[in-house]
Amino acid sequence: MNRKTREMASDQDARTKSAEDRSSYESLQRDVEAMKADISKLAKHVTDTFNDLVGTARHEAHSRYNNARSGVDAVMADVEEQKNAAFDAVQDSLATIEEKLEDAVQQRPIAAIGLALGLGVLIGVTWRR
Repeated sequence: MNRKTREMASDQDARTKSAEDRSSYESLQRDVEAMKADISKLAKHVTDTFNDLVGTARHEAHSRYNNARSGVDAVMADVEEQKNAAFDAVQDSLATIEEKLEDAVQQRPIAAIGLALGLGVLIGVTWRR
């Protein structure tokens, strides 16, 4: 009987060990599933954070682009105003010179013809050389 008792005890130990192994396996499986869930949450959190950073960077870049464009538009408007003012000044100067020449020709027509003739000869002599 001693042998039979030992066999029963051995069977009992094997069943106990098998139950412990099953319990350890199930515990390990739960831990792995919990770790998978944690990794999934962490990945989602990292993705959300990255997307927020990209959105912030995109917004900042768009804002800086708009500011730069506004600055360029303002400079271009100033240049346009200055160009118009310079053009108006040149037109006024030419109109004044034209009026003065007309007045001089009307007041001294013979002197104006002589001056024109002299300038023509001077330019012709210079041109031939």
